[in-house]
Amino acid sequence: MRKGRGYIFLLLIVLLFNSCTLKTLRVGIPVEADESISLLTRLNSYNDMVITIKGKALAVYREGGKTVSLKTNIITDEKESMFRVDLFDFVFRKPLISIIRKGGDVLAVIYTRKEYYTLSFEDFDFQKMIGFDLPKEILVSAIAGNVYIIEGEAVVSDSDNLTLSIEGGAGRELIRFNSKYLPVEVKYDYSTALYYIRFDKYKIVDNFYFPHKIIIKNEDRMFEINYTDIDVNIAVENEAFSFDDSVLNGFTRIN
Repeated sequence: MRKGRGYIFLLLIVLLFNSCTLKTLRVGIPVEADESISLLTRLNSYNDMVITIKGKALAVYREGGKTVSLKTNIITDEKESMFRVDLFDFVFRKPLISIIRKGGDVLAVIYTRKEYYTLSFEDFDFQKMIGFDLPKEILVSAIAGNVYIIEGEAVVSDSDNLTLSIEGGAGRELIRFNSKYLPVEVKYDYSTALYYIRFDKYKIVDNFYFPHKIIIKNEDRMFEINYTDIDVNIAVENEAFSFDDSVLNGFTRIN
């Protein structure tokens, strides 16, 4: 039963990942730093938009002594509001979950249960359903390699220590950058909980720096995504988002 919950958690994580505008840290090849540019300005410029992503990743969810590992294929086209995510068993690569979005319509297929769903993002309370105490906006941004910026009244940009602090009604956000001004750690200190995000293993992908390892932590829960192969802003054909309906023969429609 707990293993099944882990699969459903990862399904909803993927839905979250693709339910909002997909962004990456669009900084290109770094040039000499201009110290007059504030860290907040840099961070806002990092959160530029990527039109398409095509990649493979290893997703891992850990809670207490439980670990669920899956192989993942991801294809997105932000301009056309389309995506496809296929999750496979880590060892045997048997299909476990397929999620396809075309505009506002979403098909989710659970192969292990022989079930499929038609989903509308607006109909779901994601935070309650996934069982992971993490605000939706933080989760979505982090998985996409993006830093969610809270609304704040006080902003302190410390160029010497490469840290940016933002305080607002929700709490305090502390962001630490590396020497290339790429965010590597984010701490959200809310009145009710602490959340930690780490962006690691930056690599150049088609003239972009993209974090290939992203870790999200809250208490004893950790969600980690490791991109093993990724392309950005490449042409993606509509056929990539097609699904063979004959696969659903014998499956039960849940909604």
